[in-house]
Amino acid sequence: MESSSKSPSMKNKSRRD
Repeated sequence: MESSSKSPSMKNKSRRD
């Protein structure tokens, strides 16, 4: 994965259970 710390939105998308 890229920088998860980049955007909160991106992080949320990545954590889609």
